[in-house]
Amino acid sequence: MGRSGLAAATLALALAIAVRWILHRPLLPLRLRVRWRGRRLTAALMVGWPRLAYRAWITGRLPGPLRRRHSVHLPGVGPLRPPARDGRRRGTRILHLRPAPGAAAAGGPAASHPWRRLLAGDRWEIRRLSLRIVAGVVDAAATAWLAGSLWALTGAAAAVAGRRATGPVDVRVEPAFGRHAWALELECIARLPLWETMSAAWSLRSRRPPAAPAAGPRRGPRRPGAQP
Repeated sequence: MGRSGLAAATLALALAIAVRWILHRPLLPLRLRVRWRGRRLTAALMVGWPRLAYRAWITGRLPGPLRRRHSVHLPGVGPLRPPARDGRRRGTRILHLRPAPGAAAAGGPAASHPWRRLLAGDRWEIRRLSLRIVAGVVDAAATAWLAGSLWALTGAAAAVAGRRATGPVDVRVEPAFGRHAWALELECIARLPLWETMSAAWSLRSRRPPAAPAAGPRRGPRRPGAQP
């Protein structure tokens, strides 16, 4: 092997190491915003960069069905949305809180395993986390108990998130005495590793149960001599 071949091999090895390092570093931005006021719920998710991203929105009034819209943004192309169905807005899907019959058996508890493995790893980080909850009822004692319980839960969650946080973590629980109130505002900015995120998304996509065939009109037994 001459000098040129050795240089090419060294360059290829360095390039492979650099690609592997990039794929396993937390470089993929994730931004999640949730606003829940009364029965109205709005959530927005963006994974990627402004010109190269996957975006999803969920809106609705609980406990009714939710509407989900999602799109993929590509450089120089713009947003790509799936085709419209049933006359709804392009890229809109109805989500029901109750699982469909047989959905648990089709997906199984292992369906979320790739994401559990991603979150259990140590290659993702939280750049910013802000959570604000306002809760109250008419009775002052019940409001104090409710606020204390929420503070205990959010405090434990903030302690766990603080281990991954490289930026500020702000968690607040505000009691609303003398009135019925419920509001939640969440904003989270995180960074995920590219390879693990793509692997988890592809695994979940491949685990989707096949669509059930459309049921056609039922026909009874054909009579002897009858025309088809």
